[in-house]
Amino acid sequence: MIIFDEIQALPDITTTLKFFCLDGRFDVICSGSLLGIHYRQIESNSVGYKFDMNMFSLDFEEFLWAKGYGDEIVQDLLNHVAGKIV
Repeated sequence: MIIFDEIQALPDITTTLKFFCLDGRFDVICSGSLLGIHYRQIESNSVGYKFDMNMFSLDFEEFLWAKGYGDEIVQDLLNHVAGKIV
């Protein structure tokens, strides 16, 4: 797996994504915190060789669920943080 982070800093690199796909040996992930803002600066998007996905950060509760904590433990932690120690 190859990860290109902050890809908007090098817009020409997106042209190479097609070749990684054709090669077949690598999975490629591209990300960029400002990618949506600078998307128009990217001249080639390797149409047919990529798909776009919008991702958002998790809040504390979602993070705990993602780590496998159950609702009871999550609620206990949230109560503790809020000062409602039971």
